[in-house]
Amino acid sequence: AESEWPEIAAEGSRLLPVIVQSSAFIREAFDRVEDFVVTHRDVEPWNVLISERGPVLVDWDYVGRDSAWFEACYAAISYGRMVDSDDPNPNRVEAVIDSYLSHGGQRRCAAPWLLARRAGLTLNRLAFALWVALGHRGHDEEEREESAKFAAKQLGKLPTLLDKVRQWSALIS
Repeated sequence: AESEWPEIAAEGSRLLPVIVQSSAFIREAFDRVEDFVVTHRDVEPWNVLISERGPVLVDWDYVGRDSAWFEACYAAISYGRMVDSDDPNPNRVEAVIDSYLSHGGQRRCAAPWLLARRAGLTLNRLAFALWVALGHRGHDEEEREESAKFAAKQLGKLPTLLDKVRQWSALIS
């Protein structure tokens, strides 16, 4: 894993402007909403278990203050992507948003900022993977190597991150 660090560091340095631009985009988006509540912050299909009594939201590692509207938009895209494509299915996205709104949720700001949460989570996961890969959590060598590979993969996605976020936000507006 250590042999990969020069490449990862070089790619990170090359992409620093993208990281700064993404961070500014996220800040601007969160400046536009006022519906901050305590949320799960990682509503993904694999974090919902179906029990006899109904769905149960699990894996509360990212719980914290966030925009309820952004959380709903993030969930809509996450569930919309359950098909064999990286791009969300517009009908699934619309169904999630309609459900959110019909249960008392409110629309806040519009595109392109709706999926700032997704951009923030991507940067958060990248930072955590780098932290683990550098040995700051006491993980074993295999876990550090896996984290380094994950970080390299996340870095590779950064150049198109904001374009995807803007494109997918248009499905919700």
